[in-house]
Amino acid sequence: MNAVAPRRALYMYEQVGYEAAVDFADQHALVALLFRALMQALADSERHTLSAEFAAKAQTVTKAHDILSGLRSTLDFERGGDLALDLDAIYGYCARLLLKAHVANDPSGLREARRLLGSLESAWQQVPAQLAAAAGVQ
Repeated sequence: MNAVAPRRALYMYEQVGYEAAVDFADQHALVALLFRALMQALADSERHTLSAEFAAKAQTVTKAHDILSGLRSTLDFERGGDLALDLDAIYGYCARLLLKAHVANDPSGLREARRLLGSLESAWQQVPAQLAAAAGVQ
């Protein structure tokens, strides 16, 4: 069997999984999916940078940048106040890190972005439990 075929099948399965999840996701779950895809794109970008796979690196850095733009577009500055402004600043900073890492072929910016965004992803995953606790739901 061709070694590429199982990878292609896995990729197609993952895409169907993401598409199906997006169809049924609420807004919170959708942002969680964006974070998951972003973290994967950053990991892939680092791997491609380290292995000098420049075309693949360019694709994954672009994907990560596009997802960051998507996350920024979800911010509600009227209702979110300072939190929305802070998140916007973090997303902007991470976008600049991606650009620098891409141009310099230096994975340190990708690692820094993963660290910062990983912290946000972890916090985001805790939101449903915190809301349920605040509402008195077990």
